[in-house]
Amino acid sequence: MINYDTYQLTGKKRVYFYLIVGLLMAGVGFLFYKSKLIIILFIALSYPIEKYYVKQLAQKMRRELSYQFRDLLYSLSASFATGRHMQEALIEAESGLKLIYDEKAAINRELAHMVKRMIESKESEEELLWDFAIRSNVEDIRNFVDIYSICKRTGGNMEKVIMRAIDVLLDKIDIKREINTLTAQKRMESYILTAIPFILLIFLHIVSPNYLAVMYETIEGRIIMTLALLTIVTSLFWNLKLTNISI
Repeated sequence: MINYDTYQLTGKKRVYFYLIVGLLMAGVGFLFYKSKLIIILFIALSYPIEKYYVKQLAQKMRRELSYQFRDLLYSLSASFATGRHMQEALIEAESGLKLIYDEKAAINRELAHMVKRMIESKESEEELLWDFAIRSNVEDIRNFVDIYSICKRTGGNMEKVIMRAIDVLLDKIDIKREINTLTAQKRMESYILTAIPFILLIFLHIVSPNYLAVMYETIEGRIIMTLALLTIVTSLFWNLKLTNISI
């Protein structure tokens, strides 16, 4: 099964990534330096950028899984309210969530895997849930499985505790989703502000190629262009960090 803590670019996706990022980095090197050597060095930066990109993809994959887990919690809550046990609740959830997500959705693949293992291999739902929680690396899933395991081992009022835990986790996931929606606009604004200097440089190269000649032919000009590029990149990462709010 999938390890949601990592993401691998394979095949055509990796080729497209290096093709697009390589061209973009070559364009940046040309706009700010007009040096073949520096353009090559900028293209080489595609490799460390790939590591950052796959990290963001893994984070997005976990975020989507967390939102899908929210619907699973709704289904489990309804099953527990009618007196179902966890195994029965998971089997019902598998059927129910197929009406919401397609079969390729992460939560449906996980439920199908757990139900198959419970029926065919007679594995306990607790072991399967822990396997899911560890691979997902999603805090909300880990918390839910941890609460379920404690209730099952201590023999407490499982239905009451689980229902309460579900209510708390649902509220938390909804808050995360709302925060992500609100910060999405700010992230888009950061991308637009970052693109403006590059658009201006392209415009000046087209309209008046000689206007910026001094920036490429003198040491002072190259220093200014380097500082400008560092400022743009730093401001982008700083803005993205500010909008990355975790609870």
